[in-house]
Amino acid sequence: LSLSHAVPPINVASGGSSFLPALPEFSVDPRLASVSLMALSMALHYLGYEFARSATVALFTSSRTGRTPGWGRSSAALGAAMAAVCPLSAIFLSGYSRLLAECGPRVALRATSGACAAVLAAAAALVGRLSNASLPPPASPSTCRALAAALFVFRESYVQLVGTQHWSFMGSVLTPAEG
Repeated sequence: LSLSHAVPPINVASGGSSFLPALPEFSVDPRLASVSLMALSMALHYLGYEFARSATVALFTSSRTGRTPGWGRSSAALGAAMAAVCPLSAIFLSGYSRLLAECGPRVALRATSGACAAVLAAAAALVGRLSNASLPPPASPSTCRALAAALFVFRESYVQLVGTQHWSFMGSVLTPAEG
């Protein structure tokens, strides 16, 4: 993969410390570095998605997970959740396009990635709280089911938006011959 256009390479000077040996001097094409880091970011995004996918499917399709009631094997609930993915994706896309126009692609990617991570972390903490047998139940079974459904729909919607942003960045950096 050759990414040598009119962009000067980044020179990384050798340096050492008392703990690390000195590194030889080398140069990295900034386009190659940015595409490589974006590919790593996308890989981590999909790794997080796979963890969220297995957890949300288990929460949504199980009749009970710990103390948290689920939907069981209700095909109507699964169909309704899948039908809600498109409208939520459209809402996400509308917010993303507004953010992109106002702040630019760098801020938009950081904001959407950070927001997705925050929502998933908050949901994990809430599910952990609801499943803790030593605490009194803070929510009704219908609230727990609604949380599982919302998390399921969110997970299906956000992966499309953030994954597309990664691909879009790489497509804007690489030429057709390189990509």
